[in-house]
Amino acid sequence: MALVSVPVLAEWSDRCSSPLGRRRPFIMLLSSLLLLSLIIVPYGATIIALVAPDTSPKVNMVVLALGVILLDYSYQALFNPCESLLSDLMATAPEWEQTRGFTVYSAGISLGCILGYLIVSIDWSSIGLLIGTQEQTAFSVIFVLFLPCLFLTLVLAQEKPFRGKGSGSEQERVVKEQTKTAEVNLSVLDLTTDKATLTRDYPSDGGYESGSSESDESSPLVGGSGEGMRWRRYPHLIHQTLHKLSRLPRVTLHRLANSLCKLILRVSLLILYFPYQLAMLPVDTWRRVSTAPVVLRRLFFSELFGWMGIMCHNMFFTDFVGQYMYGGHPDAPERTQEAVLYDEGVRMGSWGLFLHSMTACLYAFCLQQHMVRLAGHRAVFMGGLAIFTVAMSATIVSPSIVFLNVVTALSGIGFAALTSTPNMLVTMYNSDRQLYMWDDTSVTESCEERGLGTDVAVLDIAYFLSQIVLSVCMGPLVDLTGSALPYMVVAALTGAVSVYCGSRVIFTDKHLMQLRVGAF
Repeated sequence: MALVSVPVLAEWSDRCSSPLGRRRPFIMLLSSLLLLSLIIVPYGATIIALVAPDTSPKVNMVVLALGVILLDYSYQALFNPCESLLSDLMATAPEWEQTRGFTVYSAGISLGCILGYLIVSIDWSSIGLLIGTQEQTAFSVIFVLFLPCLFLTLVLAQEKPFRGKGSGSEQERVVKEQTKTAEVNLSVLDLTTDKATLTRDYPSDGGYESGSSESDESSPLVGGSGEGMRWRRYPHLIHQTLHKLSRLPRVTLHRLANSLCKLILRVSLLILYFPYQLAMLPVDTWRRVSTAPVVLRRLFFSELFGWMGIMCHNMFFTDFVGQYMYGGHPDAPERTQEAVLYDEGVRMGSWGLFLHSMTACLYAFCLQQHMVRLAGHRAVFMGGLAIFTVAMSATIVSPSIVFLNVVTALSGIGFAALTSTPNMLVTMYNSDRQLYMWDDTSVTESCEERGLGTDVAVLDIAYFLSQIVLSVCMGPLVDLTGSALPYMVVAALTGAVSVYCGSRVIFTDKHLMQLRVGAF
């Protein structure tokens, strides 16, 4: 579902003209689905029992499955508008601030993993906060914690509405307002002896910017220095501001309603055409990757194999510890020796994943920015992937559970590198599209160049494909070998391939020049 819909949603967000901005409407929509799933999964059976007491248990199983699918889809799809919004915010920032922004984002992801492990491991009955069952309490706590995070994201990440380049009537209205403002300002300047110059105050990126809550529809003419001119303009500015404020509720609500209706219609069409899109999925995925600029394609393959290694470790590590390290079996009868050993191994493996997330969070928040200043983005990115590869190789020959958890914790450095550097690179590529994406021939239906959200979606495709490939291949591979060892072998091999692909990623103008002459 994510592989089908996220690239389409990314293209819509690039052209979204909602008064809330381009990214926040999609964050609100996907967050609503996430909150709904956090209710369905723990309380679905209870709600069905209240509505229809004689319902078959199979119905509860179907509702639970739908809730899990919705939960997994919504949280993964949310990454695209969030990462696009962060890239919008960092677009005009200096390099050191971009590095700090993306490393803090990476630390936030790891911190979320840490909180998730803690919430599900706490015995809520022992502290007197039990709401229903243990699982229902955990989901309720997650629901409550998510609300302030969503609120802060929507409020603090302030966006200006997107203004397309081809809206004729809108452009005419803007020109008229600019003309009126210019006439007023010129008449004011005639009343003073100050020789003030006029400068246009345009947005930084051609009609859209994040980080400002101003909602001016035009680019006004701003007078230069001169105290006499400034105080004479105050009455006109106050009158103009009051006029805009009086129109704001009606205009904003009208545009917001139209935007929501259009969004609901588009999502409905997306659902109706889902079977066709699913059949065309391989072709569409290949088209999106093959038509991407070469700098994105190289980053895509490094992301693909990097995420295959990370996800192979994160999804199957507890099973590896339970079977390979402790000698247990997941299908053993309850209370047998094999079942007890497997459960103990899973718990110990969970501690290893907790240390993995803790290392990733601390490294991203405290060290990664300083490492970038010392060695550069390329060395930090490839170094993180190399450390992950060595750590996965060490788990294969791990002599003890203590050593295993230590190398698992070190693998968090690779996770931190993979969740920060690629987003920074996409932002850098978009800062000068003519330079970095000179070979981009894709044109959208509205005859506009591809947007940043579409470029981020290319990396999201790598993230989704890594999980799909592993889910399809790892089960048969483990059944064929009769051992859980292939989990870590595949993680190490894909990590090594990601290091090689990472060595071909464009990080600097020098790399770009070498690429264009065929020397990189």
